[in-house]
Amino acid sequence: MKGFSTKKVAGETLGEILRKKREQMKLSIERLALRTNIQPRYIKYLEENKFHLLPPPIYVKGFLKSCTKCLKIDEKEILSQYEKELELINKKLEKQNEGKIRTRVINPWVVINPRNFTIFAGILIFILCVSYLVYQVSNFGKPPKLIIERPKDEIEIDGDKISIVGETEIGAMVFINDQPIFVDRQGRFKEEIVLQDGINIIKIKAVNRIEKETTEVRKVNASLPQDQYLTQEDTLNKEVAGSTTEKEDLSGEQSSKETKSNTKGEELVLEVRIGPKAAWIYVEEDGKLAYQGTMLPQTSQVFKAKEGITLTTGRAESTQVIFNGQDLGKLGKEGEVIRGLEFTHDLDISQFKKD
Repeated sequence: MKGFSTKKVAGETLGEILRKKREQMKLSIERLALRTNIQPRYIKYLEENKFHLLPPPIYVKGFLKSCTKCLKIDEKEILSQYEKELELINKKLEKQNEGKIRTRVINPWVVINPRNFTIFAGILIFILCVSYLVYQVSNFGKPPKLIIERPKDEIEIDGDKISIVGETEIGAMVFINDQPIFVDRQGRFKEEIVLQDGINIIKIKAVNRIEKETTEVRKVNASLPQDQYLTQEDTLNKEVAGSTTEKEDLSGEQSSKETKSNTKGEELVLEVRIGPKAAWIYVEEDGKLAYQGTMLPQTSQVFKAKEGITLTTGRAESTQVIFNGQDLGKLGKEGEVIRGLEFTHDLDISQFKKD
């Protein structure tokens, strides 16, 4: 029995079909390009099956339709052949990348791989950095924000105290009538203000790091009870006028104590008067906080204690004190800050120089 031998016949590729038909019609690539309005290099890539150098498939199919009309080839067969060969190329690429970092071919023009991903990420980071710099530069010269939540402007209240509550940008300083106040890390602030009777002008100012300013003004009409107009000196004079005093001969030892403020056991009374500028003060009565805040010009407060009163003021030249009826004058010079000044039974008032 005779054996059979087979002859392997290789099928023609899309490029071979196009080239063979073009040569049969004795057309050069340039002549075919003129008739189809396709660039010669694309016709060459088609004939050489270099699909990766061609535009996206939707354009390639348009090229093939033009070629089939000019070369008188069946359009459906050519398009079907192109899709089959393109699918084989994609499968071959996927198989080559098995077990490696996968490279997904979306189309011959767009490939996502580690190198391209790094490039895209770098571009994105660059855009974000530039956007941030533009934002910072645009806001660099702006004054700080300043929001006063309360009080509202032009209000009337009964009493001598009011709280200023608001918000500014982080890092900015806040001043009330030119006195600095505490601002927390979120830019929030709250400060109690002592008012005088009548119209009070409260100026709140925020200053940022480049010394740009934003200012808000509040007008508050305060109605104080009549008894709050009495100063501590008036109160002490009334107490003295209503009581009888006994005259005693002072010995040499007693006369040496004339500079002492008063006798132990009596109540300590300290009146604080502010002017001509506002001042921030902190007062403790017998070790307990009595007041902390800003006092406006022409305002006063009275503090009482059994053992001692401690006073801190941020503006000594605007802080006048009257201790147990004795006017001790202003506490210091312009720009001077007084911290922890104690008023006790043993206070030597000779250290104070009344202006």
